[in-house]
Amino acid sequence: MKLSQIAVDVQAEDEGEWRDHPYFEGVKVLVRSQECDAYQRAQRELLNGRQLRRTKLGDATQDGKEITRRLMPVLIRGWRGIDEAEYSEETAKSWVEDDVLWKKSRLFWDGIVELAQDVGEDEAEAHEEALGN
Repeated sequence: MKLSQIAVDVQAEDEGEWRDHPYFEGVKVLVRSQECDAYQRAQRELLNGRQLRRTKLGDATQDGKEITRRLMPVLIRGWRGIDEAEYSEETAKSWVEDDVLWKKSRLFWDGIVELAQDVGEDEAEAHEEALGN
């Protein structure tokens, strides 16, 4: 086996890949991996800047949801097919910062999280499938 057969596409992880949104037909999104440097750095900054409550499971769960919410604009780099909103980093941030928009766009962001988990892994997966594994 060669390393190239198991390696992920680090450039795609960092720069993003255009993907079809899993919940909205006709919507394409440019998504980074949760493994990209920008996401990891932003996550560390958020965690270092917060005092996470450790007294109750519910509090820790809520902190985790809030951190995930604040990291969404790092994962998404663009979108096509949303008529009312042209992509900009400011627009993406406004969707997560506004409580009403966040709740209304939950399925959109859930899809982004799903896609971000696979960015950069297609090459390794395709090779694995070709081998019948």
